[in-house]
Amino acid sequence: MEFGIAQGRRGDQALQVRLLDAPPSVTRAQANAKRKKPDEMAPIVEDLIRVLDGVGEAYRHGRHPDRRTAQPVAKLLRALADELDG
Repeated sequence: MEFGIAQGRRGDQALQVRLLDAPPSVTRAQANAKRKKPDEMAPIVEDLIRVLDGVGEAYRHGRHPDRRTAQPVAKLLRALADELDG
């Protein structure tokens, strides 16, 4: 932070305050610490691709996946999205 000082009725006051560098975000640092490492994420993504291939096969045959298949896949996709969003 950079600033000038001037005398006011109540003593010294900061003038022309300018933020030089934003302070690091504690929340962001904690979120990044919880994220999985890239070498841990690669097999998860590859496995999810295989699962999605099975879902795609149902669509290629003109039908939606059944509820027992669709719900866990949706849950996995949401979890991956949260991890990616970090």
